[in-house]
Amino acid sequence: MKKLVITVFALLLGIGAYAQDYSVSNDAKFEYNQGVDYYKLGKYDKSMAAFRRAIALDANYIDAYYNLGSILEYLRQDEAALNVFKQIIVRKPDDYEAVYKAAYLSYTLSQSENAKKYLVLIPSDSDVYMKAQGLANAMGTDMQT
Repeated sequence: MKKLVITVFALLLGIGAYAQDYSVSNDAKFEYNQGVDYYKLGKYDKSMAAFRRAIALDANYIDAYYNLGSILEYLRQDEAALNVFKQIIVRKPDDYEAVYKAAYLSYTLSQSENAKKYLVLIPSDSDVYMKAQGLANAMGTDMQT
């Protein structure tokens, strides 16, 4: 939830959701900022296209993936959103907010076994552990199975 709130505020303010560990190209940043601007205007299709261009320019631009996935989730395009969050996990396995999102979306798509596989990846000291535990409880499972 924390990263989602930060991302929403970041989108509203036009800044990145969290710091990148590497230097993002200016072209990718330009497309990302275009995506943020379109998002503020409620032009979600154009926003998603800009985030996709940013990703095409820099395949490791986690913020662009995260915002693209968040918009897809908001638009209830859960399968597409899940695929985007999986891309984050491939690139940054310790992004537990993305892992939680993948678990939640898997559960939403009636893929409970996949949701459980994601939930067990979230350590108890992570910021999203309590949220993940709540999802596990709703699924009738625990975080260890």
